[in-house]
Amino acid sequence: MNVRMLVGQMLNQLKRWEDAAAEFKYIIERRPKMVPARLACAQATFNAGDYPGAEAILAPALEQAPKNADVQLLQANILQKLGRDDEAVAVYELAKSLHEERMAMQEEMRKEQAAVVGGGDFPMPDAAEVTDYLQEYTIPE
Repeated sequence: MNVRMLVGQMLNQLKRWEDAAAEFKYIIERRPKMVPARLACAQATFNAGDYPGAEAILAPALEQAPKNADVQLLQANILQKLGRDDEAVAVYELAKSLHEERMAMQEEMRKEQAAVVGGGDFPMPDAAEVTDYLQEYTIPE
């Protein structure tokens, strides 16, 4: 499945939306609860201009991951393209709030990690230290 995700992402980069969507559909047919694949498929379908199709593909992700800001943002964009502006604004506000919560949580985690190691970032080890460390776990020939 990871290879299919990568192929789909590469096709997205090439703006081959229908081909990308086909790769992601292959994944979600086999793993319907895989939200990243469903989100990517809905995004490719949206990019291809099939807004009702994107809405249908995204619907299960809205149930499976209602607090996913990316899922909500795509839903807001779909609703806007479908002319449902009032709904789109409400969903956009939810997506914005969820994103802000995620950013605050990540910042809090970063601060906690910094406190554990005495502040600052983790220092990069010297290459010789890494080599010595890895040799302890090397299988003898």
